[in-house]
Amino acid sequence: TAATVAVTAAIARRIGGAAAGLCAGIVLALAPLSAEMSRFARVDALMVLCVALALLFATRCRAEARPRDAALSAVFAGLAIGTKYPAAFVLPAIWSAAFLARAPGSGGALRLGSPLRAVLLLFALPSAIFLATSPFILLDRASFLEEMRSIAGLVAVPFQAGQPAPGPFFYPRHLVGGAF
Repeated sequence: TAATVAVTAAIARRIGGAAAGLCAGIVLALAPLSAEMSRFARVDALMVLCVALALLFATRCRAEARPRDAALSAVFAGLAIGTKYPAAFVLPAIWSAAFLARAPGSGGALRLGSPLRAVLLLFALPSAIFLATSPFILLDRASFLEEMRSIAGLVAVPFQAGQPAPGPFFYPRHLVGGAF
């Protein structure tokens, strides 16, 4: 979506400068898969936007050490995970950014305050938002666990002998019907 392009450009601009921001925005805007997914009302586009927002606030937290940025990063991480579970991979990034953030002029002290406050902010807040956006986990735990076992079964399927090992072209090759 246009919002994801803008957020991606803002992240790149914050990390690498104006030229990097412009390049990142253009690359995402012209990426075929991104354009395809953004045309339809799919959860993938919303997940990517929430992940991008979580990362934007994580970069702001890392640079400026504001607890508000850490909280917003945690909120968007929880929303991203509630949108689609694989977004959980954003959590180590926001945790790292928050724990590496140092308040300017504080002699290197974390600005998040006590370790308990940091845990509540970075673990409990995304978890609470995830549970609020996915209440069936609490309401129908058996179905949730069965779904997780099903997903784990798909991931754990070993490749057959004689099949090529998965590599960087595994998914693109299957997307085009094994054409290369």
